Amino acid sequence: METPSAFRINAMSGFDYEKEVISYYKLWLGVLLVTDISLIGWYVNNYHSVPQWIEYGCIILVLMVSGYIVLLSSSTERLIIKLKRQ
Repeated sequence: METPSAFRINAMSGFDYEKEVISYYKLWLGVLLVTDISLIGWYVNNYHSVPQWIEYGCIILVLMVSGYIVLLSSSTERLIIKLKRQ
């Protein structure tokens, strides 16, 4: 008796798997974008009323999140180009 395809390991084709990875990357890209925008908005509204170390922390977080956005965006773009060539 053959195992149903839903229970087989690697039942998903490589193409479908890469599409799922792209979708997952897009989800996290959206989360990071919203986080970045929220941090920038918070900083603009509160920069004059918080201690200096919180200001610096917010700036560092914005730079880190922005860096992750660039990395994730380039990874997603590479995967999309790879799928286009297949």
